[in-house]
Amino acid sequence: SSHLAAATLSLELACIMTVGPPCKQAKMATQKTLELRKLRLMTAIKTPYTADGNVDLPAFDRIVEHQIANGVEALIVGGTTGEGHLLSWEEHLFLIAHTKAMFGSKIAIVGNTGGMCT
Repeated sequence: SSHLAAATLSLELACIMTVGPPCKQAKMATQKTLELRKLRLMTAIKTPYTADGNVDLPAFDRIVEHQIANGVEALIVGGTTGEGHLLSWEEHLFLIAHTKAMFGSKIAIVGNTGGMCT
């Protein structure tokens, strides 16, 4: 049926866009991407919350400082440990910006861009 053909085409396009031919991916990599590939240790960082449900920035900062002190070279911020669906988009962007402003000179920051919407 036409629905099956459309679904198959959508899946094929998604695979091409996600995976792509290996030779083209390397040519399209930005300088920043190439730098990230050289890092030895990148961790997904948990977003802590206060009892009232807000992001606990002092606790977050302590976690980041601990990561830096123990050799982590880059952080993935904003939902990689499963809490992304708990953050509003504003909280998500704020957390990434906060991390970059506070720690960007000490460690590479990767903002998670996953979400609950398509």
